[in-house]
Amino acid sequence: MAYQKANAAWISAFSYLTVIVATFYGFAIFGEVLSPADWAGGLLIVGSGIALIFIAPPRQPLDKPSQH
Repeated sequence: MAYQKANAAWISAFSYLTVIVATFYGFAIFGEVLSPADWAGGLLIVGSGIALIFIAPPRQPLDKPSQH
């Protein structure tokens, strides 16, 4: 439903939040420590999601159905 109401780029950017949450759970529950390459990859993924918010095309209004 969210994809019908808002810009897909805006909504999909929030899905990248799962990367941050998974990193926290991996550290808190399993004691997993990330390597520099893991951090770099995570920054690329999260950074691209943030970039989508700012460079997304403007929302176009939906066509109103004709009333006959």
